Amino acid sequence: ALDSMPTTVHRALQPSREACVITEATKPNRIVHVNDTWSRVCGFSAEEAIGQTCALLQGFGTCKATLGQLRDAVLQGQTFAVQLLNYRKGGQPFMNTLTVAPLRESEHGPVTHYFGVIIARFLAPAPVPEPAPVAVPAPIRELVPG
Repeated sequence: ALDSMPTTVHRALQPSREACVITEATKPNRIVHVNDTWSRVCGFSAEEAIGQTCALLQGFGTCKATLGQLRDAVLQGQTFAVQLLNYRKGGQPFMNTLTVAPLRESEHGPVTHYFGVIIARFLAPAPVPEPAPVAVPAPIRELVPG
């Protein structure tokens, strides 16, 4: 739920079973922390992700308009949830229900970071139809006049 999101960096760094990412508050919003669950879901180790932006999860099918809505909410310091088509490190697509919230060093301080929680739903690959069995004709017996 949006109202249960942490509001401070200290709370955001608490252990969680959810896939969590923390980015800088200023552009380009580089990743400064990911937890182990995020690494398992997204396929990138913390070492690979830190210093990058969340664009490393975007690909051909990621909706630019939705990214624009997310960017606007971030600029206004709002907590916001979106659904995006994202991609794991190996290219596997997943639907990402992403919730982003501003973080502060203290309850009323300026925004210092953004906290994101990913809820991933992996898209099953399209089933490959099995080939139809090939009908093998019964042996043809030559009719030999008897």
